[in-house]
Amino acid sequence: MTFTGAPGAGVTATARARISTAGIVTAIYITNAGLGYTLAPTITISSPYSSGAGTYVYNETVVGSISSTRAVVRNWDSVNNVLQVSNISGTFVNGDILTGSESGATYKVRIIENYNLVDKYAENDIIETEADSIIDFSESNPFGNP
Repeated sequence: MTFTGAPGAGVTATARARISTAGIVTAIYITNAGLGYTLAPTITISSPYSSGAGTYVYNETVVGSISSTRAVVRNWDSVNNVLQVSNISGTFVNGDILTGSESGATYKVRIIENYNLVDKYAENDIIETEADSIIDFSESNPFGNP
């Protein structure tokens, strides 16, 4: 989004657009109203980069163009352009263009959401600890006599 410049020694206005996951402008926030305008400025809103090409393949590696972060594709929703990945090594950044190692698919990162799959209500550690106290793996056959 750009504003025409303020005349003379004025300050050019700035703003940010809020873009939905579908790539639609849902709000515009003025971050600096500018100074010295004698006429209303012209505001130009360009399309957000939401284009890309290709279809990511399950289990292929994707690499970020800016961050060099690598991850494995778990799901690709081509209708909504939502990519789910796992086994992330690094940190993706907005603006990264993710390229699939097998498919060659490329799309630009607009929104990053992290989901920690560790369930705070799961009791896996407790169950494993209790199981270790029941079964003695130091025996040659902990499940009974041969």
